Amino acid sequence: PRGRVPGSLRPEQREQGQQAPHGQRVRGRVEPDMGGTRRGGEVGAEFGAKLAELVERHPSALRLSGRGLAWSIELCKNPATGEKWVPADRWLTSSVDGVPEFMPGQFIARECEKHGVLLFNFAPNTVTIAPPLKISRDDLAVALDALEQAFTELDTPPV
Repeated sequence: PRGRVPGSLRPEQREQGQQAPHGQRVRGRVEPDMGGTRRGGEVGAEFGAKLAELVERHPSALRLSGRGLAWSIELCKNPATGEKWVPADRWLTSSVDGVPEFMPGQFIARECEKHGVLLFNFAPNTVTIAPPLKISRDDLAVALDALEQAFTELDTPPV
């Protein structure tokens, strides 16, 4: 019918209890998939535990923060002192501070990308991990493996 949003439900369908597919617009709003949120919490708890183990194994990983499937790992140059590669970190302004020689967050993101895993990197000393709520456990295993390899590379001193 004319004026109807594709994928939306007609009034009689809503009355019958039918639901729109995840992410479909219904009368101008997006209908959430409540099961994905619950599942994200369950899978996220497992993912967080495995990330915590990864942070414990790697000296360049200073701190893990997050919950569910939204995590960040703060990176450091010297684990004994907490010294960062980029001292300005979140306050870095390239036009004032210049572009740092090495940005560890970008390094981790590039290494993971080699294995098909995309990460966010906004602050130089932090890497952000935020997979979709419907990610499979197999895909999370691939991400953890990519992170393991990337951190191993970051921890290895240059020859």
